[in-house]
Amino acid sequence: SLISVALSQVGTKDNGNNKVKYNTEYYGREVSGSSYAWCCAFVWWCFKHAGLSQYFYGGSKTAHCETLRNFHKNKGETITSNYKAGDILFFNWSSNKGKAQHVGIAIEDQSGNSIKTVEGNTSGSGSQSYGGHVMRKTRNMSCIVGGFRPGKATPNERQCYDYFTKTMKLNCAAACG
Repeated sequence: SLISVALSQVGTKDNGNNKVKYNTEYYGREVSGSSYAWCCAFVWWCFKHAGLSQYFYGGSKTAHCETLRNFHKNKGETITSNYKAGDILFFNWSSNKGKAQHVGIAIEDQSGNSIKTVEGNTSGSGSQSYGGHVMRKTRNMSCIVGGFRPGKATPNERQCYDYFTKTMKLNCAAACG
């Protein structure tokens, strides 16, 4: 459902100066200006409209890519390879490869050195982080600085699941419950 919601937004563009429906819903009012980059607000909006808010930022909001990345990193949910459709990917195009400058949603599994995404606040040419459009993109793996898989089990959750299924011999539904 996350991918369907994201794809339904392809072609949306801001009205200039970051004035866009994703920011309006995120902030609860119309905003504009350079302080309101909206790639992360777009991803938040997609999670919300797919009924998956709890997987974005623990059910809370952030419009900052690096904050979102660190939240999932601190929960042990970071992925760095073998990206799949539905993964949230963080991008960086500068020499400071440690920081997330942009975020998008993978819409297909990784294929070789590239992956297809839907991203907000990007463009066909020019700025890839502040472009004003929701677009399908094909990204080279070299610009990805990590990601997270919504709903991926944390190490503690995996340990509990393994205990319930292997030691206690419960079926999957019982272990998940």
